Amino acid sequence: QAFYADYARQGKLRVIGALSGGRLPAPFEDVPSSADSVSMKGFDFSIWTAYAVKKGTPQPVAERLNAAIESGLTNAHARAQLE
Repeated sequence: QAFYADYARQGKLRVIGALSGGRLPAPFEDVPSSADSVSMKGFDFSIWTAYAVKKGTPQPVAERLNAAIESGLTNAHARAQLE
C-alpha cells in the first residue's frame, strides 16, 4: 500500500473506491468502500487490489470503468466466483 500512497501523495494516482467493507488506512481514509455502495452492500473483497488509469484520463472514462467494475460485481455468477 505504501507504493500506492506515495503515488497518491504525488498526485499521480487517485483512489476512487475500495472493495473492502471497511475504511482503508491513511491516506485513503476518505475513499468510499463497498459498504457505501447500494449495489455492493455486504460485499467484502479482502485481497487488496487496484484498478488504475493514466493521469489525465477524462473523468467520464474513469466513471465508465468504475460502473463496469460495479456492474460485474453485481453479476451473481461473477460475485460467487470472487467469494
